[in-house]
Amino acid sequence: MSLTPDGTGAGAAPVPGARSRQARRYSLALMLPLAFFAPAVLLVVSVNLYPALAGIVTSLFETRYAMRVGFAGLANYQELIGDERAFQALETSLVFVSGSVGLATLIGLGLALLLARPWPLRNAFRTILLSPWVISQTVTGLLWGWLLNPLYGPISFVLDELGVPGVDPLGTPATALPTIIAINVWHMFPFAMVLLLAALQTIGTELAEASRIDGASAWQHFHYVSLPLLKRTIMMVAITLTIYSFSQVTLIYTLTGGGPLGATEALAVLAFKAAFTDWRLGYAAAIGAVIFVMNLIFAVAYIRVLRSTE
Repeated sequence: MSLTPDGTGAGAAPVPGARSRQARRYSLALMLPLAFFAPAVLLVVSVNLYPALAGIVTSLFETRYAMRVGFAGLANYQELIGDERAFQALETSLVFVSGSVGLATLIGLGLALLLARPWPLRNAFRTILLSPWVISQTVTGLLWGWLLNPLYGPISFVLDELGVPGVDPLGTPATALPTIIAINVWHMFPFAMVLLLAALQTIGTELAEASRIDGASAWQHFHYVSLPLLKRTIMMVAITLTIYSFSQVTLIYTLTGGGPLGATEALAVLAFKAAFTDWRLGYAAAIGAVIFVMNLIFAVAYIRVLRSTE
């Protein structure tokens, strides 16, 4: 007598326990992928989600040093809304983020288009251009702080020799923020370059050959063929760099500490100072919660823009 896949004979009663064994096999097959994903999910929850939730809870308490001393409700948020310094820091953050992300994405895209073409020493230039991204923010800040130092920095020395003495771009309120934006772009553009270069290499050569046969120029091929296929990657780069820049503390604090005269005091730097200079952890956690919510808003806005253009 032939058996069906569930272990029963055709036209016969089911074999006892056959269905339960099959159900267990299906359960194991479903649980195995979850078992592989579990360590990564646990890591993300422990490193990202739990600190965010703990910070939101802390923002609802009055704190003394690192201890919660009493429930404050929304008092920290009410103080934040009335803090003119916080609104100035938010404006600084928005300028810093928009300048950094826009320039880093454009430079990364331009270099990716250049490196996608075959030319001598291309691989060597790829390695050189990638080096700023692998340098930590602290080292980047110390490096550029030394290069731009008005007393002994190499750049200041060269400018002095060229007849432009006393240049201090990090010590002047009008130039400090643009200088830090430029340094942040130098640090971030390799990330955009690598992702966009990888996306360009996934575009088949058949499309380029077809557009060339149709008489399209290089600009027309980029605008009508490459750019539409790069939209998702560009959006992912923009989301990542926005979150990265909006939460930036180390680079700014290493270079200027938020000065001069608060010209580079971004919202994340204000939260750092409130927590570890003034020891107001509840107020700092409220600022951190605002940064967390704004990062979510940025991500949702980018995704909506991407969907609306498809």
